[in-house]
Amino acid sequence: MGLNSRMKREEGAAMLEMVIVLPLLMLLLFGILEMGLAFARFQVVSNAAREGAREASLYRINCDAGTVTGEVNTVIARYGTQFGMTPGSLSTTVTGACSAGESTVRVTYTNSFIALPSIGGIPNSVNLVGESVMRNEV
Repeated sequence: MGLNSRMKREEGAAMLEMVIVLPLLMLLLFGILEMGLAFARFQVVSNAAREGAREASLYRINCDAGTVTGEVNTVIARYGTQFGMTPGSLSTTVTGACSAGESTVRVTYTNSFIALPSIGGIPNSVNLVGESVMRNEV
């Protein structure tokens, strides 16, 4: 067996190892990127809920819960838009507005994974939920 045929076999083995390992490395890399983006979006959703709760808890003369909910939705949409989320993608629930207790704002965003395929029943998207409670100013 000559040196030349031995080198060709080693090159073939290296190529085979690369074919096996590269997809796993790419899946790991894209998984890390997707989780980082999902975490950043979760932070935006959580902060938007806090901004909405701050708006809902403010004192208003002749308070109307529908008007407060509209103002909260506007604040949350504006906050989400600053970070690249479309206003329609953030769903908001406001409870306790115009009461003597607390206002609760819950914001939900469906985060779809771009690069990660749906493998073995693992979902291709996840709901990110941010909730904030603040005492109303009376």
